[in-house]
Amino acid sequence: MNYVRLFFTVLCIVFGVCNSYSQANSWNNKQIDSVLNSVNKYLIDSPDKAFKVSKKVHEIALKKKYSLGCAYALLNMANCRGELRDYDEALNYLAQSRQIAEKISNDSLLLYNDFLVTIQKGRI
Repeated sequence: MNYVRLFFTVLCIVFGVCNSYSQANSWNNKQIDSVLNSVNKYLIDSPDKAFKVSKKVHEIALKKKYSLGCAYALLNMANCRGELRDYDEALNYLAQSRQIAEKISNDSLLLYNDFLVTIQKGRI
């Protein structure tokens, strides 16, 4: 029963993101953050779907020039790839996120990024 609920929840998120993707200019930073936070809840049970949503949100954040949203989307994408045992790709996304964090001088994001790098390297 939980998997059915999870499937429909992720499906709604994906549909909502895809439906709004063409209207990326109407998204605000808070909406981007909200979707990214929602994706984290489904990371373990459905990393493929969580990755697809995070990737679409990353594209929207890029269009909006919302650097923090881009960085967090990349962190989500890295977590998803790690769950799928694609560690090299996960580390690649983490490196991209780190570059953004350095550019915007966000120390907490840098610390979280380093933590996730350690987790991914520990999985290898």
